[in-house]
Amino acid sequence: MANEENDVLINLTTLLVHTSTGCADYFEKNCGRTLDSEKFGQVVREFIFLFMHLIDRYSFEMYGDQKRDRITDSLVYYLDQLLHEDHGKFKATDHIGSGITMSKGIDTESLSNRNIEYAMF
Repeated sequence: MANEENDVLINLTTLLVHTSTGCADYFEKNCGRTLDSEKFGQVVREFIFLFMHLIDRYSFEMYGDQKRDRITDSLVYYLDQLLHEDHGKFKATDHIGSGITMSKGIDTESLSNRNIEYAMF
C-alpha cells in the first residue's frame, strides 16, 4: 500500500480507538454506574468490534473483496499496535498476579465471532 493509504488507515484506526473510548465514556456516564478498568476495556473493545464490522461491511460494498481484505487486515494490525498502549481509563494490560503483566492487544478470534454475529442484522 502507498504511504498515503497507510496514513489514512493509521488515522482511521486512531479515530476508531478514540471514538470507541468516547462511546464507552458516554455509556458509563449515562448509565450512572462506574466501571472498573477491566469492564471499561470490555466495553471499548465491543465498540471497536462493532465499528470494525461496519467498516468491513462498507469496505466490501465500496471496494470489493480484495481491497476490503487489505483494509481490514491493515486496521487489525494497527489496532493491535494501538491497543498495546493505555488510552485514559482504557488499560492495555492485565495484571495477572505475581508481578506478571499480560498485554491485551486485539483479539482476532473475538473480532471474527462478532463479525459473524453482527452480520445477522
